Amino acid sequence: MAIITRRSGWETFGGRGRELDATFDALVGRAFGAAQTRRADYFTPAADVSRDGTDVLITLELPGVDIDSDVAVEVSAGRLLISGSRRAARETDKGDRIAKEIRVGAFRREFTIPEHVTPDQVEASYDRGLLQVRVSRIVRPEPTTTRVTVRQGATVEAPADGEQSSGQDGAAVVPSGD
Repeated sequence: MAIITRRSGWETFGGRGRELDATFDALVGRAFGAAQTRRADYFTPAADVSRDGTDVLITLELPGVDIDSDVAVEVSAGRLLISGSRRAARETDKGDRIAKEIRVGAFRREFTIPEHVTPDQVEASYDRGLLQVRVSRIVRPEPTTTRVTVRQGATVEAPADGEQSSGQDGAAVVPSGD
């Protein structure tokens, strides 16, 4: 009986990467006293990131997940976090399996986004095993200039000892070198 295997020109490098991952996980597990870390319990889904005008599209391969109960998309402090899990299909007889390449377990992908992006600017959709996340208006908004009214005949009070004068956002006002 012939066993069919998938090979590519990069197989040597992929194998080395898996070896390094396993070695790193074992070292970290021993160093911090964690129970034996099993690489098979989690995986990293493949992702494509592209631009669409001022939007950024992130597409993850997530076939076989229950998108409603097993996947979370969150935005927090300049980070877009996509996490969840893919459950193993129920198997009755493992004796006939020749190869297993479908990864199951928990997954997590984290992307850095600009601090000004709010959850309202992030939309996600799932179709045919692909989760697509659109981050809208990723460009920084143009700064606005606000004119300050100059009063005549009044003096500006100096701050009390130990206090700094501050601008609108509470940041200290520091003269520029111009």
